Amino acid sequence: MSVKCLGHLSQVWSAALQAAADLSGVKGQVLRLDPEDDGGWRADIEVLEDNELIKSLNLPTRGPVKDRNVFVLRLDRKLELTRFTRLPHREWLALEAQDS
Repeated sequence: MSVKCLGHLSQVWSAALQAAADLSGVKGQVLRLDPEDDGGWRADIEVLEDNELIKSLNLPTRGPVKDRNVFVLRLDRKLELTRFTRLPHREWLALEAQDS
């Protein structure tokens, strides 16, 4: 893999993480990064977000209660977000198992 290719991959990686952070308000972790036929990219980013139900009920907890979610992002060739889906981690795992 060339240095130029690695540089572009790094840009895609950063753009995907930034898009997920903009959507969720928290930093994420890249689970999957795939090029698409039209020059765009698919990026699956895992994030840990506050559990909204627990938060809204003001239930006492010993620490923050987090939900593990995955943003499935679609970036165009300019690395701009064109589409996203937010899935609970368990649903994402089921979809990944179907793809294999």
